[in-house]
Amino acid sequence: MDRWTGEIRLRRALDRETAGFHRFSVAATADNGNTGYLDVLLTVTDANDHNPVFFRPSYACHVTSSTSGDIPVCTVTATDLDEDENGRIVYFLMADDDTLNVFHINPHSGAIYVNRSAPGNRTLTVVATDAGALPRSSSALVMITSDVLPAVNCAADSTQMKIEENQPAHSIVGSVRLVYDEGTNVVVARYQLINDGGQRDFDIDAKTGVIVTKLILDREQSSIHSLSVSVLYSLPGLCRY
Repeated sequence: MDRWTGEIRLRRALDRETAGFHRFSVAATADNGNTGYLDVLLTVTDANDHNPVFFRPSYACHVTSSTSGDIPVCTVTATDLDEDENGRIVYFLMADDDTLNVFHINPHSGAIYVNRSAPGNRTLTVVATDAGALPRSSSALVMITSDVLPAVNCAADSTQMKIEENQPAHSIVGSVRLVYDEGTNVVVARYQLINDGGQRDFDIDAKTGVIVTKLILDREQSSIHSLSVSVLYSLPGLCRY
């Protein structure tokens, strides 16, 4: 304190989270020797100087085919040492793929819900930000596992193809492909012909599913050929089928 002007100055920076109030007395002595006292209660107002902190750096959730959209699959929690708006936390999700179409978070409670069942393991980033004028934030990872089977199937159970006889070997007969629900990233590893009455007549491109002849076909020798195709595929986070 300046003894001449009565100004009260800080000797060091104050931390509201350590001590929100300070009490002291100021003495004033007159020229005649009389002394008066003033009790001072100093309130330290909050500055937004703390980031939200999650209870855990990562969370694990599991989704099943019976998981309801009314019940959270898991809940994340963060705290902030600041007060009022500086300490009020809002949550939101971040992801690089379609995950934000599958999951949503309650911005106030941190509860994560599923919008629709989706196969595959996924990773979400949950961001907690405070509501201060200059907001501060932090993030945590949420690892989501799923036992939901993908809706993957052939474009048709069976199909008919035609090719004119006496075409040169390696002529294209047709093609098959795997289809899947939107948002399910199927990685086809290999198409393969099985039970084709002898794989000497036809071949299939393992990557594209294009079927070609291996020799010149004679309709008078055989006018119908029955082929079966198997597909080896994989899904992110799931085993290979």
